Amino acid sequence: NNRMSVSKEIFQCYLWIDTGEEHPDTITKQTRIKPSKIYIKGDKGNSRFFNQNVWELHSAEHIDSSYRINQYNDAFEDIFKILDSCQSEFYFIKEKYHGIHIQLRALTYYVDQPWLQFDLSTRVIEKLCDYHCSIDYQITVQEDSNNIISSEKSEVNSDTNYKCLLWIDTLNDKPDIVSEIVGIEPSRKQIKGAHMGGKKPPEAIWKINTWEFVSPTRYAQNLWLLQESFEDVLNMMDRREKEFIAIAKKYDNINFQLQSTTYLTPVSFKLDTDVLYKLKKYHGYVCFSIWTWIN
Repeated sequence: NNRMSVSKEIFQCYLWIDTGEEHPDTITKQTRIKPSKIYIKGDKGNSRFFNQNVWELHSAEHIDSSYRINQYNDAFEDIFKILDSCQSEFYFIKEKYHGIHIQLRALTYYVDQPWLQFDLSTRVIEKLCDYHCSIDYQITVQEDSNNIISSEKSEVNSDTNYKCLLWIDTLNDKPDIVSEIVGIEPSRKQIKGAHMGGKKPPEAIWKINTWEFVSPTRYAQNLWLLQESFEDVLNMMDRREKEFIAIAKKYDNINFQLQSTTYLTPVSFKLDTDVLYKLKKYHGYVCFSIWTWIN
């Protein structure tokens, strides 16, 4: 997980609740929590009129230079502490206003072409489902002008593309056991101790047993519907729901790897509540791996 092309990241979560026709102060009265901002329908912002009544709360701002793959989970945890402090009130609010929305905003400084790697842990997915949340990511990528490393850019396709890889570590069992249980052949399997193939040196062997299924590659003008690749895999799993739930309980290690290449910034995409509930059902966690080729 080499993320050394990224020099620093600043990130925080924004929780917001659309209060429909009611004034956002309703949430403040119910929870006794002071919002970071409120927006009143019909009021004029910097460049437009607001079309919703919104109660908004911000997490602490995090500054991280340690290249941790799980760093964004810290900002989600800030929000969960606040929600859990008024759990019954927010449970009522999520039902009344049809869910809660959380946005992760990040500013990423890079010293080379940035490769964004971050995860969404099983715990965070479960907590998001508890409060019936949907989430979206807004990651702005910016060159670190104080610390430039020159490098030649590779030729890249200007289309944004994305796909999802379902990755199951079968521990000490051969990966074929998954095929036998679910009745689906994998896109690829790795056998622990086997050579990786190709021109790799003799010591290049697989360290674990894995069963892998790869969704079709999708192409788009943006990443906003990146969750479609999750749905490609989740819909396949739902057709063998009982079997995949049994696999999830047996190995407790179902990983959804979202792989993408994009030339756009900010990197913006969403995960709807329905997708998060399905990820929870299979006790999965998510790893994002996004190449952001900035021209």
